[in-house]
Amino acid sequence: MNSTALRPQGSHGGIAKRTGGRTRVDRDGDLDMVGPSGGRGGRGRGSRIRGSRGGAASRGGRSGAGSIIPTGPAANRTDSGQNRGIPARGPRNGAVSVSETLVEVRITGWKESKGSAEEAIAFLERKSRIKLRKTLRQGDTIIAQVAFPKIHSILEWNDAQFASSKLKLAAPSLGRLDVTERSEAVISRANPANKATVDTIQTLEGVLANRYNPESKFLDLSRLGEDVLLKANGFFQLNSTTSKMFPALMQVAEKKFTTAQQKRDTVHSVSLGYNNLKDVRAVSSLSVTFPDLKNLSLEGNSVGDWKALDNWRHRFKNLEQLVLLGNPITSQPGYVEEAYRRYPKLLMLDNVPADPLIRAKIQAETSANNASKPVPTGADGRPILPHKVQPSFIQDDYSVGMKFLSRFFETYDANRTALLHDFYDAESLFSLSVNTSAPRTKEQQNTRQFWDEYIPKSRNLKRVSLRGRVERLAMGPDEISKLWAQLPATKHDLANGDAWSFDIWPVEVTTGVMGMLCTVHAEFQELNEVDGPQKIVRRSFDRSFTLRPDVLGEVKVANDMLVVRAYGGFDSWKPEAPAAAAPASGTAKTGEAGKKEMCERLINQTGLKMEWANMCLEETGWNLENAWKAFLEAKANGAIPPDAYTTTTTNVPTIGTAGTGDGIL
Repeated sequence: MNSTALRPQGSHGGIAKRTGGRTRVDRDGDLDMVGPSGGRGGRGRGSRIRGSRGGAASRGGRSGAGSIIPTGPAANRTDSGQNRGIPARGPRNGAVSVSETLVEVRITGWKESKGSAEEAIAFLERKSRIKLRKTLRQGDTIIAQVAFPKIHSILEWNDAQFASSKLKLAAPSLGRLDVTERSEAVISRANPANKATVDTIQTLEGVLANRYNPESKFLDLSRLGEDVLLKANGFFQLNSTTSKMFPALMQVAEKKFTTAQQKRDTVHSVSLGYNNLKDVRAVSSLSVTFPDLKNLSLEGNSVGDWKALDNWRHRFKNLEQLVLLGNPITSQPGYVEEAYRRYPKLLMLDNVPADPLIRAKIQAETSANNASKPVPTGADGRPILPHKVQPSFIQDDYSVGMKFLSRFFETYDANRTALLHDFYDAESLFSLSVNTSAPRTKEQQNTRQFWDEYIPKSRNLKRVSLRGRVERLAMGPDEISKLWAQLPATKHDLANGDAWSFDIWPVEVTTGVMGMLCTVHAEFQELNEVDGPQKIVRRSFDRSFTLRPDVLGEVKVANDMLVVRAYGGFDSWKPEAPAAAAPASGTAKTGEAGKKEMCERLINQTGLKMEWANMCLEETGWNLENAWKAFLEAKANGAIPPDAYTTTTTNVPTIGTAGTGDGIL
């Protein structure tokens, strides 16, 4: 980064350098997220990070008892849960700001109490002081809309005690914010009372400029609790904004850089000393913004063990110096060894150079664990998979998934508009990816592949930018229709069962609502000229559908992901027969123990119940290979009832409300 990256707007002469010590404002000087409390600790002696010449020193201070973890019902939860709310995507022209975006929140658990839905809504509004908009009851679920800046605040009341039960809150909407919106959202959550986002950004820019030393490339984020700018602007007045301050600070820093190399060149060292941290959950975003740090100090905090640092376990891979002095963790058995285990490039721990013997021991352990083991191969020289290829796994008691798939591919070839009308709504998502490096059949090895119709629309996450990921995600029938209209016409051969592989099983698509996940591997033919003179081009594809019910109980597509690749045939999913039972003394095991073993092997391969596996083996003369073939034939002919399987039970809910057993079709 150039010398202006962390400079606040309006300043001159490069990055503003810290001059002199900061004014001590609070008595303890710790980053106390819930106000001053607790006893005093001893005064620690400052320890300078030595990785860079002229680095600023970490200053000692008294230890407070504050915590950066939120209080209330969410006290034991982290911000990384899957039920964190993601707002619906607004217009791409930016006409709707994040503050105006509404997020769907689903509330369950109230039905088990003595209260009504209206009382549950009133309870949440009273406790959270957040207005729930457009409330709607759907079975045992209350659906409400909440402004995005307040979504995390309302979700902190998940597991809140309501009457005689606990309320469950979730915001299951898929992430549809672009990077700019996400950044604005994180920053807006940290806004102090009566402060606009632009004011918050200016304040945090000033904090970064004051705390950055360009000569030593050192960002001093120690003792944030006594920072003059942060305190003067009200960041520590409310727990709800204090805990969001550090992620917002990192977002502001992130916006100052355009490349990862700029960050590597600009910030070598960071200190988080004396911030009263018991773990690194509240500051985990440091590893995202500055993943290539060389020197890091957590001196004078309250980190008790390595588990408290697990949020950074696979981060900071280039770390050369780590300071944990003044933390209880330093007295843990094996502390030094674990430090070098987690950070292999570490040269100095707590200002002590690495012990060559310890480093050699850790490297030897790592080498032994990573030693390559020979991969078993078959007669054709190809690696042998650890498990046999299995037939399609279908756990679909009411045939919801199979009915959808048979209707989908037949209609997709003939009338895509009808599909959109019947199975897609405003929340449906579709994306297309091209896998140009997938294995091909021998006939296709030397055939040039043309992807002109696909590449401009491909959302291959390894090959497109963040902006491309957003722009190439189609949402709702209109956007999906426009994308489908640009794809070649197709023909799927539904009569060739060998060319298709299906896996279908129930999943919970939102809290309390069951759906189906359907994955398909097959092939199709393109019927227009996309490969020069060729009129018909054969492709292989993988397609995954997540199905859910709408408010009327009709099947809708929540997510549709299509991967197109060169034709690779269908040998890869042909089921393999299980190995025959090993002979004993030249004869097959026909005793009771041998029969039981063969039954168990067939059960593992087929999912049949014991009595059905026993019947199959009896009818085939206790020949495991013949029993396998008989099973495949009977299954293809529909001669095996659902209750013959241990992997399919009639109690598994299909699409609809979880636990009711009520399907859609």
